Amino acid sequence: MASVTRRARAGTEQDTAPAMEARLLAALERLLDRGQTITAVSVDALAREAGIARATFYLHFRDKGELIARLIARVEDEVVGAGGLWFVHAEDATYADLRAAMARFFEVYMRHRAILAAAAESAPYDAQVAALHTRMLTRFVAESAQAVQRIQDSGRAHPGLPSMVAEVLSWSVNHTYVQYGRELDAARREAFIDTWAHVVWHSIFAAPDPAAT
Repeated sequence: MASVTRRARAGTEQDTAPAMEARLLAALERLLDRGQTITAVSVDALAREAGIARATFYLHFRDKGELIARLIARVEDEVVGAGGLWFVHAEDATYADLRAAMARFFEVYMRHRAILAAAAESAPYDAQVAALHTRMLTRFVAESAQAVQRIQDSGRAHPGLPSMVAEVLSWSVNHTYVQYGRELDAARREAFIDTWAHVVWHSIFAAPDPAAT
């Protein structure tokens, strides 16, 4: 009977793991928004902010490092997922498709601005955070590079497109979205997204911006 109870309890914990992860992500981002750093936030502080017992935290995560890894991976999936059609069928993309993708990227960056900014700021002196942050950006660059390659293969790209265009654009988008986007009001955010769509389109596509004609 005892073994059945343990199995049932383990199943319940597994079922609630995504919800607990989301709850702790929200708690961490609130603490970061108040000026704390990733390295300074304690498990006790996270548990209090999330409204759970410290012991409950350890039912789901080995330590804070495992939580940070899971949370950054979660944000990474959202960032890449925001690419949508742009990453999957870039060769067929219209300017409106690109602009929509830049807007979705912005939404994800603004939703998780606290953890993305904290990861960028902590990376120089926290090896684990640096590795996770680099992994996220490496994946973002790889998806962008594949999109650019498909555009080149379709004959829609500038002849002689620089080999690092996807990498430079991806890192630039990440930096400006994190460091600059959060300071903009609603009207300037729309102008910001318009500007990035214009920059990316003209950096890659040989045809003029159809929205300007």
